[in-house]
Amino acid sequence: NIVKKLILITIAFTCIGSFIIYHNKDIVFQKGNPIPYLIAISKIKKEKPYVKLDKNILISKNGDVSYLFKHFENDMGIKFKEQMGSGYIFSDGNKDYLLTSEIYLKKYIVWSIHEEDKY
Repeated sequence: NIVKKLILITIAFTCIGSFIIYHNKDIVFQKGNPIPYLIAISKIKKEKPYVKLDKNILISKNGDVSYLFKHFENDMGIKFKEQMGSGYIFSDGNKDYLLTSEIYLKKYIVWSIHEEDKY
């Protein structure tokens, strides 16, 4: 009898969870598979406010991003040049780096770094 109730509760939660995910599928799957993003989000801490998701992709909380710019300037050795719309241009003298942002799940920002050789 207890096993049947447990099975019914599990089925009910699975159905409710599936309905919620299906109803919000455009948000949940906006960048494809959400699992790597959710794992990265879980690693964001006060002392580490951004997490590298891939070679050229980082994720941070929405808000002040000066720490991210400091990371680029100090750790990567590139300097901020200018802002163009929602993109930020950095340079190391040989290459330009375009940093673009996209809001993810309202509370986070996914940053993409694009490299371009100078001619």
